Amino acid sequence: MHPIARAIFTAGLTLAAYGQSTAPNPGGSGTLTAPVSPQRHWADAREYELGRRATEQPDPDERIRALLQWEAAYPTSEFERERAVALVGAYQAASRTVEAFARAVQAFQLHPKELAESILVAELAPRLALPSPSQVEVVKTAARNILDLAPETARQQSAQAAAIGARDISATNDPEAQRVVAMIRAWRRGKPTRTTAEIEREIRQVAEAALDWAKGNSK
Repeated sequence: MHPIARAIFTAGLTLAAYGQSTAPNPGGSGTLTAPVSPQRHWADAREYELGRRATEQPDPDERIRALLQWEAAYPTSEFERERAVALVGAYQAASRTVEAFARAVQAFQLHPKELAESILVAELAPRLALPSPSQVEVVKTAARNILDLAPETARQQSAQAAAIGARDISATNDPEAQRVVAMIRAWRRGKPTRTTAEIEREIRQVAEAALDWAKGNSK
């Protein structure tokens, strides 16, 4: 999975990184403390437990079953986007390429102007043994979207990298923010800083490879 697409799964479904909120406990009295994001919320404690169990499954087949159970119980979850990307990753890990691509297309159709979903479609396409004309067309659409988004995405990523490098994490009282920034700095230590042009070129290469594949598989 491309790093940009993976970032959605990692950031969105690392449940323990969310702030704390109180959700009702449907199985007993009182309340359960369920992590949520500042902008989005779990429907209740049961949804939180389903999401947590799904992300903690090491076996891809078990992860697929858990994610589908979560989807069936909460089809309109506020974490639908992360769940969709997680399903793509689980099907990939289980070597179920057709289902992975179908889920990637579904995610892309729900978020047709988002880069991560477009990259999922573009990168999975070459693994299809006998692509249909409709599959080829959706790959073309996703690739064109990547090309449209590449310049602005590269600028944003470059600016974010610079901001993290310059941020004084000692000035914040948020332990989680300090931990995350420190981890990113440690990971980047000794690695060359990519320019905006290099980031854009990397993104465009994904789209160009997908368009080449689509051209070769057009009827």
